[in-house]
Amino acid sequence: MEKKYYLKTINKLRDDYKLPIQVIDTFQPDSGSIEIYLKQFDKVDLRGFKRDVEASLGLSVTLQTLGPREITALLGGIGRCEQPLCCHRWLEKPLNVNTEATMAEGLNGIPKDYTGICGKLLCCLLYENDDFKLECAYGEGIRKKLKTESLEVQKKVEEARRQELTKHEENTKIEKKPRRVVRRFVR
Repeated sequence: MEKKYYLKTINKLRDDYKLPIQVIDTFQPDSGSIEIYLKQFDKVDLRGFKRDVEASLGLSVTLQTLGPREITALLGGIGRCEQPLCCHRWLEKPLNVNTEATMAEGLNGIPKDYTGICGKLLCCLLYENDDFKLECAYGEGIRKKLKTESLEVQKKVEEARRQELTKHEENTKIEKKPRRVVRRFVR
């Protein structure tokens, strides 16, 4: 009941202010505050709106503007693979996918063929990325970028490769016996 009342009050105030925003959801972490998740279409000053919402609801208000990936993660949906969206189901935070991921996969063509519900590039384009695989293999958080830890991970990978190469070399190495030099003296 309270959530519906909060949304109705917030939307009424939004209409009164004629703000180009969309209220996505609200969250009440404790009894004295509320977080309002917004989608902003234009940059506008929301200070007056925030004061009026606080006065109307009698709560401390935090306004959070969400991007398209965050909104999709919050609302959920079904992806192209006919599964629930990864960002809603298991990703802690939406991934930042750039066009290098499409180039790495060898994908050419219309970018809309590789976009998800959020209108951004598909997160699953990163799943085949070697850095992403290494990050998952070492059990680290999905969203941690390999910046400060990349050297450690690269060292581990290099050490593993060296060990694998030495094992391979030992297995394929033919035992070489020292050559005996036989000298014959001719008289």
